[in-house]
Amino acid sequence: MRTRTVRWSVSASLLVAAGLALTACDPGDSVSASVSSSGGSGSTASSRTTAATPPAAQQSSKAGGLPVPPGPADPDLRCTNQYSYAGDSRDNATINSIGSDTGTCPPVVPDQSSQAEDRPAPPGPADPDQRCTNQYNYVGDSRDNATINSLGFESGTCPPFKP
Repeated sequence: MRTRTVRWSVSASLLVAAGLALTACDPGDSVSASVSSSGGSGSTASSRTTAATPPAAQQSSKAGGLPVPPGPADPDLRCTNQYSYAGDSRDNATINSIGSDTGTCPPVVPDQSSQAEDRPAPPGPADPDQRCTNQYNYVGDSRDNATINSLGFESGTCPPFKP
């Protein structure tokens, strides 16, 4: 009987610890993550928050108020949380790995293979082997890509641009 009670209490402790760890790992909230990981110490939270602020020389921001890379990598933050990588052809894991390995967040590498400017404006016939958003330039369309592609798949014609 005592063994069963010990197992349940150990299991409950592990579940509570895992739940706390998962709720503290919100990638957009560096303050709550640092407070919970430091055991609630206010001084650690404030030192990490100030360390996350990039130097004034790199405050030239584009999208979302984040500065433009390259720049130094804060070891407590991912590069994609420190700098704006909008339009970069690489996935976030690749960008963050480069920053972790080199200590410097890499510059933005735009996707040269499928520039929207190289595609004609819709509407037009839908190639069954390609999505409408890969055939035509829908930059600025109010609908998401899935909606545009579904309309093209169902009708056989890529839909016109909708502002």
